[in-house]
Amino acid sequence: MPLNWLNWFTRARGPGLTILFGSRARGDYAEGRSDIDILVVRGHPPDEGTLRNSWLEYENKKLDLFRGQRIDTDYIPSTADEFLRTYRTVTALAAGAANEGYMVGEQAQAIRTQARRRMTAHHLRWADVHLSYLERSADAGDEHQGAQACLAVQNALEAAVNAAGEWCPEIHDIGMLMELAGRADPAGSYETELDPEIYSQHFYSRRNLPPGTPFTSNPGNRETAGRDARGLLARVEEIRAAWPPMERPQLR
Repeated sequence: MPLNWLNWFTRARGPGLTILFGSRARGDYAEGRSDIDILVVRGHPPDEGTLRNSWLEYENKKLDLFRGQRIDTDYIPSTADEFLRTYRTVTALAAGAANEGYMVGEQAQAIRTQARRRMTAHHLRWADVHLSYLERSADAGDEHQGAQACLAVQNALEAAVNAAGEWCPEIHDIGMLMELAGRADPAGSYETELDPEIYSQHFYSRRNLPPGTPFTSNPGNRETAGRDARGLLARVEEIRAAWPPMERPQLR
């Protein structure tokens, strides 16, 4: 979806915020089948006449853009108060849109930054939880130890990507996450002592795929994974310490 089209849509709807999210923002849409998801945030709901006229203009513009192809739009209006109340709640639609979407309009950068910071805190909490489980799992079986190690390192890497100001997609390949973290934060070190494939295979084993190397085959793997996770978490805290202060965004 070209950003100039999204800018046009925002100008047509007036001050506020417009977010293109979902598959069209992520790039994993199916041409001719995937709909367009748009969250439109304004200070107050528009009257029926304004909504009808802007909707007709939008539909005509969309037909021009897609050369007459009919594509459904999931058009989700939100008031500024509602959006600002929910966009920092990880499970809310507004949070997902702020994290993965293309956003234009007033305060877009501030809201994007706040959303990344909120996701950083979310992943840090889960990394701590799984690291704690891992450290108490000396007598647990292979699947439990491997899964806790994978999830601790995965959440720490996702926190690093978000802390550095980038959106982290929902992936579970530790090697790929290490590459994303390194690109987002070139000053950091994202090498792990344990082979990334050992982590990843234990996530996939929870989906009934057999692991290649049992996590417990090496009695030192649990301690090594703990060091990996703690090292990553320490880097995230360094990034957070350098964050400039921010005020709560305001929308009209």
